[in-house]
Amino acid sequence: MKQAWFRAAGGPRRCVVRFDDYVRDLPGTLTRVYAECLDAPLPAHVPLTHPPRRRTHYLLDRSLAQVGIDEAALKAHLRAYAAWCRGE
Repeated sequence: MKQAWFRAAGGPRRCVVRFDDYVRDLPGTLTRVYAECLDAPLPAHVPLTHPPRRRTHYLLDRSLAQVGIDEAALKAHLRAYAAWCRGE
């Protein structure tokens, strides 16, 4: 499936970065971004590890249901986009 806004002729170069790929393989993901979007190798100064995260003091720590969002309806609404992101 092709998203017209994503690959418009003459538009900016873009690539989809799946969050799981970013988390599990930061060097590989950044190498791909530099190659696809910049035609360049990954520079030596780019960090290849994630900085530690503080997992407290979030402004919102509730499930979708707790904040009144129908998760099934949201997934249905985003189904085509999610399939496109997975490369289907």
